[in-house]
Amino acid sequence: MADSGGIQLLPESRRDIQVKIPGQNQFLIWGVILAIIVIGVFFGLNLWSQTLQDRVAQQDQALQDLDKSRDKEAEARLTVVQGQLGAVSTLLEQHIVWSRLLKSIQDRTNSQIEYKKLSANIDEAELNIEGRAINYTAIARQVAAYLGAGAVKDIEISEASLENSGAVSFKLKVLIDKPEILLGALTREEN
Repeated sequence: MADSGGIQLLPESRRDIQVKIPGQNQFLIWGVILAIIVIGVFFGLNLWSQTLQDRVAQQDQALQDLDKSRDKEAEARLTVVQGQLGAVSTLLEQHIVWSRLLKSIQDRTNSQIEYKKLSANIDEAELNIEGRAINYTAIARQVAAYLGAGAVKDIEISEASLENSGAVSFKLKVLIDKPEILLGALTREEN
């Protein structure tokens, strides 16, 4: 039908009827789901970040409170005392302790020996002994007892003479093998 006066009863063009099948808007649905997930992760991480910042602020405040409660003058004094104790302990470790060596000699002294004079030379690590014994055998036993000590390297007998009373006077030089015995570093076997 032709156009007669502008009224058209039937349309000239036809519209195609489209049947919508579910799932054709799949890209839109996945896009919305992805946007929701991204927004959820963003807000979740933002909340977690804020929680961590709050914890850090609380710990920082606790540390500041602890710092305010410290007695800094006492800490300074304790630091000075610690330094002084370190210096004293170093000094004591290097201090010569004759009492241990003398106790070792006393423990090994034969009852038939009488000491007249004891002298020591730290640089040479030696002990000079003058004394009396009832006989030469007592001196020999005494020398053997000293040599049995772990700290004695050698013994030199410089003089042994018979007195008018029948006793034997002697002079010994005891060479100390371990000078650290004088510094207080005795092992258990030397005690």
